[in-house]
Amino acid sequence: MMDIKQQINILYLIAREKAAAQMSINAICLSTIKSPAFDTEIRCATGNTSNTETYALRITELNELIKDLDALEESCKKDIEKYLNNIDDSILREILRGKYISKLTWKSIGSVGNTKDSARKLCNRFFAKHIEDEIISKANCRRFDELKDNLKELAAV
Repeated sequence: MMDIKQQINILYLIAREKAAAQMSINAICLSTIKSPAFDTEIRCATGNTSNTETYALRITELNELIKDLDALEESCKKDIEKYLNNIDDSILREILRGKYISKLTWKSIGSVGNTKDSARKLCNRFFAKHIEDEIISKANCRRFDELKDNLKELAAV
């Protein structure tokens, strides 16, 4: 499983990709509505409708991309929820859930019982500690591997 911070970053990137795809769809729709050529192509069932088909195909591709991103977003949210459920501090858990799952602003999170700054600082401290613990854990794993190698060498002698 990926690190929680990586999962949150992926969730953020998914949201940006979805917004970009939706903006592209909106731009295509606006450009085709304003285009007299498109209007003519819709009224005329015969003839060359390549622009219309191109626009429709692009919109379909973008909608499929959004569906795929929605599925990926749900998967990331589930992984993040699993992680959050293991956090003992209920206030921190709700702050993280509000910020990263519900996509609330710091101001709206802070209005629930903390200030926006205290909620943000609590979150930052959590990630700083989480990263520190991860570094210590990796260092311990390296030491353990070194000890294991030393034991193998001693056992071979």
